[in-house]
Amino acid sequence: MSLYCFGKVVPASASDALLQCAPASNVARLFLRDLEPGDVSTLSEINELKRVGITFRYVDKEGGAATALWLAASEVARRFSESDISRFDTDYSDAIRATELGGFIWNVFHCPAIKFGGLALVDGGIETILRANRLKCWNHFLVIISKPWDCHDNPLFLWNGNDE
Repeated sequence: MSLYCFGKVVPASASDALLQCAPASNVARLFLRDLEPGDVSTLSEINELKRVGITFRYVDKEGGAATALWLAASEVARRFSESDISRFDTDYSDAIRATELGGFIWNVFHCPAIKFGGLALVDGGIETILRANRLKCWNHFLVIISKPWDCHDNPLFLWNGNDE
């Protein structure tokens, strides 16, 4: 199997909220409104995401998964976990943000144009739903990114853009 990164955001106003949030270098990996029907159905079952919004996939290459992006970010995380630096050290967070996957996820979690958001990082189905503020979502990502893509809790992160 592969790791998939997909989700849905409910914009505060403009419908191009995701494009406002994705760094220019990452936009080519972002596919709007292009989800498998099962993924759309899963997201539609989540109360916070029942509103009109934008679904998306974030991939290594067109039509692909996000496994290679996970592996690149995970390699950076493992270098830090081999040292004495805490996972929540600013340098660690900044290093993960500098990866393609980490930068995209940070920007989506912290985008002011998003009123509500959901982002899944799964190999198979969603196993964990984490309803939290943006910082807690990011901190959970910092923990799981050091694990192999097929050995983490397959989370769906849900956040309210108004929460700090």
